[in-house]
Formats: sequence, C-alpha cells, structure tokens
Amino acid sequence: MTDGLAYFKAVYGTVPTWITAMHEHNPRMLKHYTDLRGEAFAAGALSSRDKDDLIMAVNVARLYAPSMLNHVKGMVAAGASMAEFIEYFWVAYCYQGDQALLMSTQALALALQLRGQTVPPALLLAQDVEAVVTQYLALTEPDQLSHLNHIIACYQANDRAVLEQAVFEQGLLPSKIKLLAMLGNYVVNLQAAQASRWLTRARAAGVSDGELADLGFVCLLTAGIPAWFECCDLLSASPSFA
Repeated sequence: MTDGLAYFKAVYGTVPTWITAMHEHNPRMLKHYTDLRGEAFAAGALSSRDKDDLIMAVNVARLYAPSMLNHVKGMVAAGASMAEFIEYFWVAYCYQGDQALLMSTQALALALQLRGQTVPPALLLAQDVEAVVTQYLALTEPDQLSHLNHIIACYQANDRAVLEQAVFEQGLLPSKIKLLAMLGNYVVNLQAAQASRWLTRARAAGVSDGELADLGFVCLLTAGIPAWFECCDLLSASPSFA
C-alpha cells in the first residue's frame, strides 16, 4: 500500500474508489494530491477541526452528499455534538433553503451510525422541513437545546432578517466560523461577487486574511482551482486584518 492510499484509508476509514482510480491511472498524481490535501487541512490560521467542519457545511449547502458524508466522519472523530452539526445546517439553509435541511438528514444518520447509535426511522423518512426540525429537536443534546429553540422560533416566525440574526449570532459555534461557512458557499459556487454583504459581516466579526485564505485552500480541494480564484477576489475586496 502506498503512502497516499494509507493516508486516505486513515482519513476515511476505507480507500475511496476515486482515490484507487487515481492511483491506478497516475500514482504520481495521487502523491501530489495527497500532499496538497495534507497541507490544506493542516492547522494554520484555522484549526484542522474547523476546516473539516467548514467543508462539511459547504457541501450541505451545495447539496453534494459524497463530500458532506466524508467530512461528517472527521467531525465525529473530533467529537462534534449533534447540536454543532445542526447549527451548521442552518447556515446552509440561509444559502440554499429547504433542500439543505432535507439533505442534512443523511449527515445526521451517518453521525449516529459512526457513534454506534440507532438511527431513528423517522429521520430517514423525513420529507419536509417540519419533519426535519422535529428530528433536530429529538437528536440535540438536552443541555444544548437553547440556541436551536431560538433559531426554530425565528424560522417559524417567517422573518428572514430575524432568522439570519439568530443563525449567525454566537451559539455553540462562534459567529466567525459560521460566517466563514457562508462565504465558503459563495466561493465553491463561484459567486464571490455576490458575497459582499457576508464579507463585510465576516470582517466585522474579525475574520483575518489568513483565515479567509485557509477557507480558500480547503474549498479548492472540494470545488477545484476556480474556488481559489474566487477566494482571491474576496481577499482583494476588503481591508486586510491581522
């Protein structure tokens, strides 16, 4: 087994077929990709845990289950609570709407499986947002329900501005990391030019150039080199922070 194959088995628990195919067709390409991924996910301005979290959240928002599920594994291994997963899902909702919440049930089901817990049939059968929200309430740790209850109340009030305020304020997750996740949605979908409102909020929350660049590095891995071009547009669009 080569170092690249061993690396991805350690990351994902098994060697993905797309990694096996890369190794078969061009082992040197796998080596370079492995080095790139290892560097992108190494601790820098953002922690390795934050980077896994962000890419999980971004892939919920762009409705791409394979990468979402890959990074659920990293979050579970790092000890993420169900409430933390769910807080990220509401960020994805603010970008993508109902479909992001419906997609999130797959992530919760895998998280439960990885923890050795039973997956409620109702979670797998949830077909509308009301059913998903019911599962969020059932699965959230009792001592972490307060912020989720606040978000749900704002959602049910049908006031978008109030909901966004609730989602992006300090909860279990810092405002800054949630704003980075929102910016990541625009980066991977090549919409940086439309992200000025979120970039202003992120800078006001203290997001640094280094953190924004780290976001771009991991977005590059999930969405390709154009995602880095988009991140560079964000870096050049607002004042630098230390």
